[in-house]
Amino acid sequence: MIVKFIIPVINTESGDYSYNGREMSDEQYFDMIEQHAWDTRGMMNNLINNIRNERNVYDNRRIDDDGLLPDIEIKNDEYKFDYCESEALIQTSNSEELSIAGLDDFVSKGKKFLININVNPNSLEPDAESELRRWMDESKNVLNDETLDNKTKLLALPLREFIIDTSDSKNKTNPLYQLEGCKILKVYEEKYPFYFSLMVEKIEKEK
Repeated sequence: MIVKFIIPVINTESGDYSYNGREMSDEQYFDMIEQHAWDTRGMMNNLINNIRNERNVYDNRRIDDDGLLPDIEIKNDEYKFDYCESEALIQTSNSEELSIAGLDDFVSKGKKFLININVNPNSLEPDAESELRRWMDESKNVLNDETLDNKTKLLALPLREFIIDTSDSKNKTNPLYQLEGCKILKVYEEKYPFYFSLMVEKIEKEK
């Protein structure tokens, strides 16, 4: 299924969320990525509420020539978040097509799950492309770190949060899904530049 894949891009005046090998302790690194996830999650909740309370947001905003929603900017006292909308193909972990019914099944089960995400590079804003590349590189650094055992790698993988919007021009009331605690388990760069296997901690549905 082709969906709108909404990517939060965080800009901070201080702080560095990149992974730099073993230069910091495990505890410091885990605390850092967990804080990043919580910061992002709070901003995403605001975005979800805005879309839910005013579902015609796509009609009320200027739509670019390519049909994508321009960046949404949400601020608090410390952070500035740009929410960049892109296009992505979402699949099951077996590379089969994933439908709304499949997403609803993940919601009802309430367990961690795996999906494949293939983001269309032509739909990415420059900031969103940089964010995805940075996240993929951070994840590969962890996955390829031979000083870490598998359990520590899983804990150390950087977290991100995303929104999947299944609406289109014909079905504007199709649901939104918030993906929380997302970690890349494998990158398929040999096939496409932004194609990866994602472990999702939690999914919430918003109509």
